[in-house]
Amino acid sequence: MPCFALNCSIVMPPKASTHSGNVQSSGLVTGDFKSPVRETDRVGAMADKPDFRQPEAPARPGLKDRARLGYLAIRANPTGRYALRIVIGLLGGLVVLAGLVLIPLPGPGWLIVFAGLGIWAIEFAWARNLLVFGRGKLSGWTGWVKRQPLALRLLIGLAGLLFVAAIVMISLRLTFGPGVFQRLWDWFLTH
Repeated sequence: MPCFALNCSIVMPPKASTHSGNVQSSGLVTGDFKSPVRETDRVGAMADKPDFRQPEAPARPGLKDRARLGYLAIRANPTGRYALRIVIGLLGGLVVLAGLVLIPLPGPGWLIVFAGLGIWAIEFAWARNLLVFGRGKLSGWTGWVKRQPLALRLLIGLAGLLFVAAIVMISLRLTFGPGVFQRLWDWFLTH
């Protein structure tokens, strides 16, 4: 008889209860057993006990497991494999392009580029290699900046802010025309 509980004890059917042990008043059987066994464990059904753990049905697979199984099912079909490569290529390309547009603008441009590379890395080995290379360079740069004195770190931060400010000024000038700053200054003076 298989035992589904984590800590199994010897369970004997009622007719095989002839043993050399004694039944105590607590219901424990003593004798030549390795662990104490209650007399009720032999006679009654184990499922009636409140501390008996019934075997549970396997848990429902999570979203990650279902996505992985769906991915593998699509890749098993040759047509699905090509369609998946096209969809992942287009989706990753859109995300990378959006990140490249946002790099000079204030915002998480590089983070979005790395997210696009991560999408491409699902299907393309060259993107996986490029992602590993980019992560290594980014962590190297971050480590180098952290090792520098505070004055140099502040100077690097100031250079980054000036670069972002220059990009914003160029974007405003290209969007609203050459006299945008004069119009803004006039508006501030009159209001």
